[in-house]
Amino acid sequence: MFSRWVTLVVSIYMMLVGGTLYSYPAWSPSLKTSLDYNTSELNFIGVCVNAGVWMSVLGGIVLDKFGVKVCSLWAAVLILGGYGPVVYAILTAHHWRMPALIMGALCLLANQGLGWVYLTALKLTVNNFPAEYRGKVVGSSVCFFGLSSGVFVCFYRAFFNSAAPFLVCLTLSGVAACLLCFFFCNMLPDSTFLPSEQKVVGRISDVNVLAVVVTLAVMVSSLLRVFYPSFTDQYSH
Repeated sequence: MFSRWVTLVVSIYMMLVGGTLYSYPAWSPSLKTSLDYNTSELNFIGVCVNAGVWMSVLGGIVLDKFGVKVCSLWAAVLILGGYGPVVYAILTAHHWRMPALIMGALCLLANQGLGWVYLTALKLTVNNFPAEYRGKVVGSSVCFFGLSSGVFVCFYRAFFNSAAPFLVCLTLSGVAACLLCFFFCNMLPDSTFLPSEQKVVGRISDVNVLAVVVTLAVMVSSLLRVFYPSFTDQYSH
């Protein structure tokens, strides 16, 4: 028995993971240092990171033809197949320098998977709620896609400050999101929508409050880093 509220929670987590492509500026300096890329090569890899999501139309075709479960599983394969070799290349950079062209292709592959994660989460939120609530639910969940880079950059600065372990974190987060979708999410018809309107609005409002709280936390973290760097540095890894 699937619950649309469990699906909503998983979809929010998927949105949070799906937006991690925007964290590239945070870990790219570490990538440059590890593999001795020049600025042009680093910019090329950044374009590939974004191109992975730009080409998410492929994920849309898979999603429409095979459904959310198959799409989420393939997304996990793409993320693992992309970021896995990237992590290996960083860790073994003292033996072999991966060409920027291959690095870009792998980052494109991984972020293609993240794009599929975003599309799957979007379809779940659009289809699992009646029309009168759809705008609020989709708007609330998409907020976390925008918040993704802020949240993960805070994690990067606090716990990692190195590309390889951070990319391991992104990979595991992405695969976990896909597996949660596969086991706990499904498309639910409007006829199963039973809660009263007041209860529904209350739950959606909770999601909105959570988005605001996370936004404020990210903003405070950024302000502290700019105006009180000594305070934030003592809590960095």
